[in-house]
Amino acid sequence: MKRVFFVVFLIVVGLSIGAVQNVLAQPKDDLAVQDSGELKARCETNADCSRPGMIGICQAPGEKMSRCLWQEVIKVPTTVIEPQGCRSCQTSSVIDRLKMFFPGLDVSYLKDDDPKAKELISKAKITMLPAFVVSKDVEREAGFVEFQKIATLIDGQYFLKPEFSGVSFFLDRKKEPKKLDLFIVLTSPGMYHSVKITEDIKKKREGIAIQIHFLGIEDAKTKEILSPGDSREPAEEKVYACVEKHYSQKASEYLINRIMTGPNIWLEDDLRAHKFDVDKIKSCAQGPEGENLLRQKVRLSQALNLHYAPLFLMENTEIFGVSEETT
Repeated sequence: MKRVFFVVFLIVVGLSIGAVQNVLAQPKDDLAVQDSGELKARCETNADCSRPGMIGICQAPGEKMSRCLWQEVIKVPTTVIEPQGCRSCQTSSVIDRLKMFFPGLDVSYLKDDDPKAKELISKAKITMLPAFVVSKDVEREAGFVEFQKIATLIDGQYFLKPEFSGVSFFLDRKKEPKKLDLFIVLTSPGMYHSVKITEDIKKKREGIAIQIHFLGIEDAKTKEILSPGDSREPAEEKVYACVEKHYSQKASEYLINRIMTGPNIWLEDDLRAHKFDVDKIKSCAQGPEGENLLRQKVRLSQALNLHYAPLFLMENTEIFGVSEETT
């Protein structure tokens, strides 16, 4: 009988000590009882559960039975390789997105001429920068299942796929100063601003060689050039290519006008308004000459594997998208 009483006594004492330790371990403002004796929420947002080196999650936020759950932040070493003198590389936005899923991302930066960067570039056969190299520690993260869909495992490290990280710089292309290439889809909205920028550059910067290109792939069966634009895109592109060849001085003026009013004005009327020889342009666009000129216009986008527009290629190495804010 004495033995049973002693065991019960130890259990009661143990529970009492544990309860005291539990209360002492909680911050004063994390208690669930106010001075008035009424229950209150321990947390209302995840921010209420912040602790150094931990991810805090508020369970049942704002409820009387809410509580904080903590998970240790997993350190994930990540290397970003940037090209020298890149004017359009925006690595910070990619890192910010990754940190939303992996808070423990530990980032270091290398230029492409750094020996360690060269080793990684060679190992992964990287041809486009910036490159994002993430350590295998990312496998311990809850979001790894989705992450591995946008990364490639090479020699124990994950390389973010360019189509998800964005591409700004081609390592395997020769730099050509004072050259600017613009890729557009003539019949798609949002092209005017890009073409207007090229006009501003022509006025303000002498000696800049600007070329207009289109997007297109060759159909394997018909051998026709397929465009992401609407049904009239190939015909519009052929006409522009012919205008550019035969009336190069007025090609930009025609292009801007066609982008602005194309759907509402017949091609013949637009050509006459610019005082072009309509029969000459139509003969060019509808014959082998127009077909050959169109193939030349899509050749560079095919080589770079481009699928959307507008895009600028600067000095044959640096590529970036265009928005209404681009100057």
